[in-house]
Amino acid sequence: MEQTDVLEEFGLTKNQSKVYLKLLQLGPSLASQVSGQTRINRSLTYTILKELAEKGLVSYFIQNNKKYFQAAQPREFLNILKEKEEKIKEILPRLEKINILPESEKVEVFKGQEGLKTVLNDFLKYKEYYVIGGVGKSIEALPYFIDGWHKRRIKLKITRHVIISEDARGKKVSKFPLTEARYLPKQYETFESTTIYGNKVVHTIWVQNPLAIVIESKKIHDAYMKQFNLLWKIAKP
Repeated sequence: MEQTDVLEEFGLTKNQSKVYLKLLQLGPSLASQVSGQTRINRSLTYTILKELAEKGLVSYFIQNNKKYFQAAQPREFLNILKEKEEKIKEILPRLEKINILPESEKVEVFKGQEGLKTVLNDFLKYKEYYVIGGVGKSIEALPYFIDGWHKRRIKLKITRHVIISEDARGKKVSKFPLTEARYLPKQYETFESTTIYGNKVVHTIWVQNPLAIVIESKKIHDAYMKQFNLLWKIAKP
């Protein structure tokens, strides 16, 4: 069975499968490069890339005023298409053979609920994470997903350290197990949150269609941890 045929079984169209596989093979690419390689016209390629981004399978970043697209790691299928986990495992080795490892430092953008799920699932690969502001917004944005996600986090014994508005004291967001919370006055609350974990920093903009900007850089991670530690000392237990 062709790889595109297998991906179609998981809800992707033939053209979506072609674009995802080609992007996986090429690494970060312009839409015009993907279009040329797949022989799908540029306008349709843009549409397909947008559809894949909404599924959490493609992200993008801007470099030198040009938009580059990048395929999510193949194992994201295990989270996005969990109900068909056993079948997708069969194609992972073949997908990973053509995958080009990303550079050590990069910026990715994830949009919408599915993109947000992809980012949240990445948190579960690490032992702990740190959040400044906006905590509780994920409950509003993903009401049917977040409780199950926290159960997985707790099972994996992943701790979270959060600095949130005083208004959240005693509410659900501060009561999840393995959570250490400190509080700042309400006037410091914003519609943006910053999450620090691994060697990454995520800025999440909590608008109607959430936007998550993932920065992978040890230098930036360390700078934000200094900011977190300073705020942690100031915030009230």
